[in-house]
Amino acid sequence: MTRILALDLSLTGTGIAHTDGHTERFTTRVDVDPYWRIETIRCKVRDLTVGVGAVSREVDVVVVEDYADHSPGIRSTIRLAELGGVIRLELTRASIPWVAISPSALKSFATGKGNASKAEMLAAADAVSPFVGPFHSYDEADAWWLHELAHAHYDGPLPDDPKRAGAVYGVTWPTLPKGTP
Repeated sequence: MTRILALDLSLTGTGIAHTDGHTERFTTRVDVDPYWRIETIRCKVRDLTVGVGAVSREVDVVVVEDYADHSPGIRSTIRLAELGGVIRLELTRASIPWVAISPSALKSFATGKGNASKAEMLAAADAVSPFVGPFHSYDEADAWWLHELAHAHYDGPLPDDPKRAGAVYGVTWPTLPKGTP
């Protein structure tokens, strides 16, 4: 099985789907400078990917949701782009393959329609997730769907629904190093 880490990046609550599929919402304090929040999230991602100290990484690929073109507020859009850039740089420095999935591709994979609402994404995740209980946030549900989309590509099977399968085919996936499980 490919070891996939999925991230729904946010300055306030980053959704994380770990390699085993369980999710969490990593929050940062909103009363501190945004750049310290970015640094806190960068450190969390570094710990999840390259480990701490001499611990070897247990991640084959990282999947992140790409930027939304229609995000409201220029300041929040810039901060989110800065966070995304810092995380992509961290992964590149660590030689960890990564891929960004467009919001519409993620929504198509999860629900069969590229303009699904956050509530529809959450409901779809709750309906098919093998984990007991509902997801605690939209961030966790989005991260879980990113995780599942990547598993569909790397490990199969592809969804029967053509719209959902098309979301997998529409991504330019990184080639993983030989020896990846």
